[in-house]
Amino acid sequence: MKKIILLISALALLIYCGPKQEEVERIMEDGVEVVINHLEPYKINGETTSLTLEKEFTIDLEEDVIVERGLTEPNAGVDVDSKGNIYLFQQPKGDNHFVFKFDRDGNYVTSFGRKGQGPGELQYAWYMRVTNLDEIAITAINERKLIIFDNNGEFKEAKALNPGIIEAFPLESGYYLIKKMPISFQDKYLDYPLYLSDSNLGEIKELDKFSSQNDYLVDTIEYPNPSLFQRVINEKIYIGNPRKGYEIFVYNLEGDLLKKISKEYEPVEISGEERAEIRSIIKKGIENPNTPLYGKEYNILKYWPPFQYLFTDDKGRLFVMTYEEGEKSGHYLYDIFNPDGLFIGRVSLTNLISPIQWDIQYVVAKGDRLYSLREKESGYKELVVYKMNWE
Repeated sequence: MKKIILLISALALLIYCGPKQEEVERIMEDGVEVVINHLEPYKINGETTSLTLEKEFTIDLEEDVIVERGLTEPNAGVDVDSKGNIYLFQQPKGDNHFVFKFDRDGNYVTSFGRKGQGPGELQYAWYMRVTNLDEIAITAINERKLIIFDNNGEFKEAKALNPGIIEAFPLESGYYLIKKMPISFQDKYLDYPLYLSDSNLGEIKELDKFSSQNDYLVDTIEYPNPSLFQRVINEKIYIGNPRKGYEIFVYNLEGDLLKKISKEYEPVEISGEERAEIRSIIKKGIENPNTPLYGKEYNILKYWPPFQYLFTDDKGRLFVMTYEEGEKSGHYLYDIFNPDGLFIGRVSLTNLISPIQWDIQYVVAKGDRLYSLREKESGYKELVVYKMNWE
C-alpha cells in the first residue's frame, strides 16, 4: 500500500513539474472569438510545430523544352490538385495556352485554354485557380464568363458573370466567392468589394473590400498600397487585409464570421536602399505625361504593412509572409498558425510577389508538399517543390 501511495505521489509530482501548455489568450468581440497571438509562438503540448523544407525537384522555366511549349511567364500563378498534379498559369502570347499541367513528379503533361472566341476560349483572364473538385476555374473578364475545365483540360462549362465581376471562385457549397470592380471611378479611393454570392450570383454578404487609391484623382501617390488576400480550404474562407492591421478573418462557406486571428508584430521600417528603389520607380511615372502619375506628388511611408502575403495548407495551417528578412538573401520570415489560429512557429522562404496590388497565388501547400514560384538570377522563373517535414 505504501508503495502504491509513493508511486501516485511521484506521478503527481512529475505532472505538476512537467512542461505546461501555455494558456491561450482569447477574447470575444461582438460574439466572435478573437485569438490573440504575441511576438513569441505558443508552446502546444503534443503538437509538431517546427517546419523544415527539403527540396525535392524544380520545374525550371528557362529550359528549352519548357520554353518551346510556350510557358515563359507564369504571371497568373500556380495551383495543385488533390492528386498532386501541378498547374502553372500565364497570360497567353499568340497561340500559347493559359494553363500548363505537370504531374506530381514535375513531368509535363499537357496545356490548354487557348486565346480565342470559341467554346472554352477566352481573350483575357487573370484569376485562375484549382477548385476543391479538382476543376480549373478561370475568370474571363472580357467575355464576362467563368470558364471551367476538368483537370485533363477538357472544357466543361461557361457561366455568365454579372457586369463588373473580375474574380469568381466556385465553392463546394454551390456558392461563389466574388470580387467586383468599384461602383464609381469618381472617388479618390476605389473599393473592390469581396462578397459571397448564391448559385445565381445574387449577393449574399460582403465579406471585405480591397481599397486602392485612384491614381487619376489623388494629389499625392502613397506607397506601399497593400492588397487583400483570400484563400479557401477545408470549407473555410481566410481573408487578410493589411489595411486593418495584422488580423486574419475566418468565415464559413455561408459567410458567417467564425473567428479572427490577431497577432502582435514589430513594424519593419522601409530601408534607405528600398526607398531609393521605390522612388526611382515612382519617378518614372511622375515624369511620363502618358501615365496617370504624371506631375503628382508622392509619399513613401515609414513602415511596410503588417504582412505582405498569405497562404494555407490542406491541414488548415495558415502561413503569413512578413517583411522580416529570412535566413537567406531574398528570403522572408513566414509566421505559421495552427488550425486553431495559434502562432506556433516560423519558416524562411522566398517566392514571387505580385508587382501590382493583386492577389496572385505564388505559393501552394498541399499533401505535405510546398510549391513556391520564384525568380532566378537570370530573370527566368522556377517552381521549387519542397517536402514539408514537421517535428
